[in-house]
Amino acid sequence: LADTNDHPNACEIFQRANKIDSSISLSTVYRTMKTLEVNGTIHRHTFSGGPSRFEQADGQHHDHLI
Repeated sequence: LADTNDHPNACEIFQRANKIDSSISLSTVYRTMKTLEVNGTIHRHTFSGGPSRFEQADGQHHDHLI
């Protein structure tokens, strides 16, 4: 997430990670995202009609236009 300019969902994160390490599973991505969210390292954004999207919690506030 630190190297992205977008707010990927779990499947997009999985696809990107899988290109680097094909042994990574989608369930590993979901578990990792949950752990990072609980630790305050990332933020989850849930918009109606779509999957949750994630971003690094860098302390800089910005708005999301839907």
